[in-house]
Amino acid sequence: MKLKSKCLDKSENVLKEKQKTKKKIKPFPKNTNQIKIKYSLNETLPCYKYPEKYNSSKKYYTLLVMGDPDSGKDILLDAFVNYLANINYEDPWRYKLIDENIGEKILKSYYINYEREDGPEINIRIIDISEFDVLKIDLIFNQLYNFFLCNDELDYILITINSNNTRYNILRQYFLDTLQENLGTDARDKIFLINNFSQGIKPILDDYLDEIFNYERYFCFNNSVLYTPPELSNKQTKLYWKLMTKCIKNFFDTILKRNAPPLSLKLTNQVISERRTLFQKLEDSNKEILFGFNLLEKSRHLLDKIKKNQILIDENHFYSYKVMKKIQD
Repeated sequence: MKLKSKCLDKSENVLKEKQKTKKKIKPFPKNTNQIKIKYSLNETLPCYKYPEKYNSSKKYYTLLVMGDPDSGKDILLDAFVNYLANINYEDPWRYKLIDENIGEKILKSYYINYEREDGPEINIRIIDISEFDVLKIDLIFNQLYNFFLCNDELDYILITINSNNTRYNILRQYFLDTLQENLGTDARDKIFLINNFSQGIKPILDDYLDEIFNYERYFCFNNSVLYTPPELSNKQTKLYWKLMTKCIKNFFDTILKRNAPPLSLKLTNQVISERRTLFQKLEDSNKEILFGFNLLEKSRHLLDKIKKNQILIDENHFYSYKVMKKIQD
């Protein structure tokens, strides 16, 4: 009887512990727009626009994020948002940071607050280069430089790649080279390579990218299970969810443990301002040079006409000629 009572007590304690650890399912968010996932062929959970709010009393780590369209950048940011917002696998919906169906600005800023109950608090500010198009590099740099001029500090730069890619575009290499050139050598330990769709192994492009630009280290992520409905779950999807949250936690813990001072953008801003001044002077000089060449060409035509009509000029002591001018409406 005593053994039975002990077993019953143990089973009751186990049930109580399970009930305590059982996560509450979050209700659907109110006053926020639902977003359909673009290019999705599989059944996914309903997604809602993340209601970002800036809190002046909190410290934010500023992360500049960039990557190719197929590098998994957007789903990485969504994984960050859902992790920090304490969204669980059992919840019937997910947050989405970027609405891919609406044309966003190339450079967009988001504030994400920590809402979890476990672990140390970390709040982040995402600076997202939403359209990493090689045809818009000048526009991207212009908006990026404007961001630098309005901000004095930057904590980390995240460059996302697809773990299955075996080549890297030379124009994107030019973009990274120019970025590092403006940020200086101090930016090396602030650059992280984000290896998406990874199985936890070294990225294929690691050796190649290590030669073309300097970065501190790489992190592996696999967020493919983020939008999977819980009713379609199995042991594998639950395992992938746990691995995803573990990778995200490891990433944020690394930032907190480093506790490194942010990268100062003051020198970068000086360089950008000086370069813009030089470019403006070059443009003004080009205009003056073109004006001078046009004046020289007109003078040459005038001299040619004088030579051809030298006799008439000498005889009459007077000579006139017509000049055709285009009049713009």
